[in-house]
Amino acid sequence: MKTPKQMIEGVKESFAAFKENKKLYNIVRLSVSAAITVLVIILTVVALRDLDFSTIAHVEYNWGLFVFALPVFLAGPFFKSASMAFGYAKGDMKYSDALKVTVIGNGLNLVLPFKLGEGVRLSLYPHGMTVAKRARYFGMMLACEAVMLLIFMILSGVLHISQNNHITEEQRYFDFWLPAFFILLGVLAAAITVALIFKSTRELLTSLITTEKGINSLIFSVLSWTSTFIAIILVLLSFSNISFFTAFKIASSVIVFINLAILIPSTPGQLGIFELSVMLSFLAFGQPLTAEQGIVAGLILHLVYYICLLPFTTVLWLIHKAKQRRLEKAESAAIVSKED
Repeated sequence: MKTPKQMIEGVKESFAAFKENKKLYNIVRLSVSAAITVLVIILTVVALRDLDFSTIAHVEYNWGLFVFALPVFLAGPFFKSASMAFGYAKGDMKYSDALKVTVIGNGLNLVLPFKLGEGVRLSLYPHGMTVAKRARYFGMMLACEAVMLLIFMILSGVLHISQNNHITEEQRYFDFWLPAFFILLGVLAAAITVALIFKSTRELLTSLITTEKGINSLIFSVLSWTSTFIAIILVLLSFSNISFFTAFKIASSVIVFINLAILIPSTPGQLGIFELSVMLSFLAFGQPLTAEQGIVAGLILHLVYYICLLPFTTVLWLIHKAKQRRLEKAESAAIVSKED
């Protein structure tokens, strides 16, 4: 009978062999993504079928706070880039390169389906950086995101437990946040446990709290998530019937759902699942919040992402391509001079 260590090694070898079979790996990945997309569409249709869309046009909204939320949200990618350049990738990546990796990757995921922007993101790391280092830094970025996601999941769960929940019978089937919270927490805990089994991921995670680079990464990740959290609160405060504390509670749930939605390879920009996640966050906290308000909030928050990221992505992409052309010309000139 195999020992647990031998079983783990067997799983690792099988997974490595599966990933090396690029054709099969891509077919499975795209099939899973397509299935998730279909499921998202079905869930969205079911969730929206009983809504009164005529009331959406009459939702009172303060667009001044929306405009103020834009620069606050835009600070997030700058802090996230700092998490790389002054944290775990310090010495290997300049801040400009980290900004390019962060913004272009996120921006492309807003327009490409199945999170295809992640493939482009990996290609944007500095020229000459090994594949192993790219994979390590990408893993460190995901580890920082997982830590912040766990913190906000706990915050949202505590706020939900402590609140006075008033949900109508029509909205009762939306009151799923507590079981969903514990399920997601369990999944995340299981993922971390599995990650700790493997030496490489164990070293990666422990380096976050035992090294100066790792601690710097976490500090900038906190600032990045906090700026996004504040921007969400500002968007929610724009509704006339939402107080600051209510906006704070909803935002703690919205930021969790949005980031989980972003992780799912589905429609371009997670269109549909993004709005659905915001609507469910509204309904999880009961009256006087409505599903119609949740849809409006989801659309407005999605608009914030597009307004902030797409122009920024376009500018950085053009700069990146111009730099690539200059490097290609320089390399061609160097080859010609050697031949002469």
